[in-house]
Amino acid sequence: MKSTALIFTKSLFIGGLSASVAAGDTDLFSMSLEDLLNIQVVTTPSMYEQSIQSTPVSTTIITAQQINEQGYRTLSDLLAAQRSFYVAYDRNYSYVGVRGYARPGDFNSRVLIMINGQRINDNYYDSGFIGREFPLSMQAIERVEIVRGPNSSVYGSNALLAVVNVVTRNNDNTKEVRLTAGRFNTYSTEAFISKALDSEQQLTVSLSTYHSDGDDFVYYPEFDSPSTNNGVYQNNDGDFANKLFLKYTQRAFSFSAFYSKRIKDIPTASYGTLFNAQGTEVKDIKIHWDATLLHDFNNDIAMTWTFYGDRYDYSGDYVYDYPPVTINRENTRVDTLGAKGVISHQINSHHLMYGVEHRRDHSFQYENFDVEPYFLYEQNRGSQHFSALFFQDEFASGNHWLWTLGARLDKYSNFDTSFNPRLSVQYNTTDDSSWKLLATRAFRIPSLSDRSVTGDLNAETVKSVELVYEKLLTKNSNLMTTVFYNQIDNLISFRFDEDLGETTAFNSKSNVNSRGFELEYRYQMKNQLILSASYGYISAQSNNELVTANSPQHLLKSNVLMPVFDGFWNIGLNAQYLSERKTVFGDWAKAYFLTNMTISSTDDFSEKWQLSASLYNIFDKQYADPASINHTQTTIPQDGRSLYLQANYRL
Repeated sequence: MKSTALIFTKSLFIGGLSASVAAGDTDLFSMSLEDLLNIQVVTTPSMYEQSIQSTPVSTTIITAQQINEQGYRTLSDLLAAQRSFYVAYDRNYSYVGVRGYARPGDFNSRVLIMINGQRINDNYYDSGFIGREFPLSMQAIERVEIVRGPNSSVYGSNALLAVVNVVTRNNDNTKEVRLTAGRFNTYSTEAFISKALDSEQQLTVSLSTYHSDGDDFVYYPEFDSPSTNNGVYQNNDGDFANKLFLKYTQRAFSFSAFYSKRIKDIPTASYGTLFNAQGTEVKDIKIHWDATLLHDFNNDIAMTWTFYGDRYDYSGDYVYDYPPVTINRENTRVDTLGAKGVISHQINSHHLMYGVEHRRDHSFQYENFDVEPYFLYEQNRGSQHFSALFFQDEFASGNHWLWTLGARLDKYSNFDTSFNPRLSVQYNTTDDSSWKLLATRAFRIPSLSDRSVTGDLNAETVKSVELVYEKLLTKNSNLMTTVFYNQIDNLISFRFDEDLGETTAFNSKSNVNSRGFELEYRYQMKNQLILSASYGYISAQSNNELVTANSPQHLLKSNVLMPVFDGFWNIGLNAQYLSERKTVFGDWAKAYFLTNMTISSTDDFSEKWQLSASLYNIFDKQYADPASINHTQTTIPQDGRSLYLQANYRL
């Protein structure tokens, strides 16, 4: 491990302009683990490029090669295979948990999801999409940077538990078409083009369409009676998505935009809807654009300005039998404009980063009504804005110490001002090991959706302390261990109000304490094997039973990549164990162990064709995820064994 304390670069990441080396274009089998650690660069932890060894927080990079060869179909699949993370699926949306926090029915509002450094959490529900609703094709991804722990000192609200930044492919002059087919009459088509227009201009376009009929026979014992089709929900699990992404770069200017539309049938009778009825579905449309300009003043100062716009449209149709049978509809729209400026400045051993951001949700509207006969239940319209100042100083002290001091101040038009500092101390020893101590505070303001059901809510806050030890055992292996403590105050939860007849939000009166430790071993031998294995122990406690729901105490993960058949094919294996999890109803979702396998061809097999076959849930394990208070079921059953075939052709 390098003892050098600081890496500086003029190129800021904010708009994805950086062409940092992240092993995205390099065959992982061509290098040892030590070689990989020496070239990997991340941008998410501090908004500028750093070697992965010098980041102030626990960070993981997942490359395009790993995505393809491990068979990750969605960002949810990818996160489920990583240390600290676990996911749940209620057959509508996918939800991510981090170190014991994953309240069923939450909209991933405590994890910040970004594409090329730009926030994509919507600005009404604060939802961060990770499943099929994620607005980008997996084919368009160069790498995913995962930052564990609070990061509000850099990114503000929603960076409460983790930050996930998806970096798109660029500068690779590639034309590809990808076809996928699998269980449940699932098929998808993806096309990706990245072309250098000249020596200074690059254009990237990604298109994809996805169709799945879903499971046509989903059984719920809670509905097992003749009046509800003996507990079987039939033919209403469809999932359909269309996505478009484009990016244009010219020297120090970058423009990118995406459009995504996803329609999902809901086969769970959530929110008290009519069981086994066709037509209960949700539709999510996400439109986003951003333009970034980078300017170098001299060799030590770089400034980046980013301007962005965002629209989120949600529509949900819910079939009820009042009687008569009636469609109740929810419509939500929020339009956003914003700007962010960041200066990166090198002064001797200090790397300074300071910036400003302003975002205005200049129009949001929500309405809930019966379609026919028309009856309006609720309507909410308005606007909001915030401004922020942030600062960070990373500096070396001697040959072994690296310090990071940072803070961010967020001022809201309709909420209290929030100040969130961060302190990180790293000590690099002379025997290829390092210690990192991180203390930070983060926050999340209640979303517009939270405040629409209960106006008087306080911001959630988390105080976090983490100690990380990393040791390069050999040039091919390393060991990481971390001990952490998180205390969340004013956690926002939901309950059904019998008097009002609706779900309301409230701040938990007791704090939530999460403490635990993690171990991760990584091994990488040139041309032979790539292995990672991790174990996490988490204890999440509170006097409020609701807030500790869906919190496994034990997490085991293992990922293996190995070449076979003289290097013409690679096999990827992924194994996950989650211990039992308490539900919001007081019972328990059983522990489970899942194994997935993907076999994929390499360039030695064909430079034009890449073929793969993925078998998920190999042993056909029957398992379920905890349901939310919006369900009658205590758990939601998940899919059994599934086979998917994929062909990728380079034009």
